[in-house]
Amino acid sequence: MAERFPFNYPIPFLSGNMWFMSILVINLVIFFAIFTQSVVGFGMTLVAMPLLGIFYDLKLISPLIAVVGILAKALLLVKYHSAFEFKTMWRFTLASLIFVPVGVYALETLDDEIAMSILGGIVLVYAIYSLFSSIVLRLAHNFWVYLFGAIAGILGGAFNASGPPVVVYASSRPWGPIEFKSNLQGYALVNGLFISLNHYFSGNLTGKCGRHFYIRSQR
Repeated sequence: MAERFPFNYPIPFLSGNMWFMSILVINLVIFFAIFTQSVVGFGMTLVAMPLLGIFYDLKLISPLIAVVGILAKALLLVKYHSAFEFKTMWRFTLASLIFVPVGVYALETLDDEIAMSILGGIVLVYAIYSLFSSIVLRLAHNFWVYLFGAIAGILGGAFNASGPPVVVYASSRPWGPIEFKSNLQGYALVNGLFISLNHYFSGNLTGKCGRHFYIRSQR
């Protein structure tokens, strides 16, 4: 498998000012990912990680998306804060936070090709699930809350991909559209902060990620 590129390396098929074009591609992907998150309440990672993972190492992309996601989800939570109910998500959030370090460790140890295959499998499975979205699972028992929370934590720590498990769980709750978006943003914000802290203490959140977050925040 071809080696992916660090952030300061140009994407090879782009012409002209290579560094500028590489930054432009990153910003366009993140913009579209945040747009998706704002419209449906989730999906930022499902858009950003596979696209950017084609060109860049997941160990660089994952911390960047986690940090950018904090800002995006915080802004969305401000918009929908009146519908947020922590008591409906605390068990799920607790299980997720406990297993986030497992996902971060997996990202550090997995071969990049294997990691990309797993990420592709997550997107594929969720796409198949979406085709049968009319089928609503009944996850009333707390066992399912903790199980799906743990899966979300592992996927979130490794790929920021906690969205699919939390959406499956949230779809089983009697929430309206606004409450759905609000509770997902509240969970995602707390989870994203903890994921970023884990990346920082694991040495994955480096100066390169910081510089690109600064560039993104100026757009």
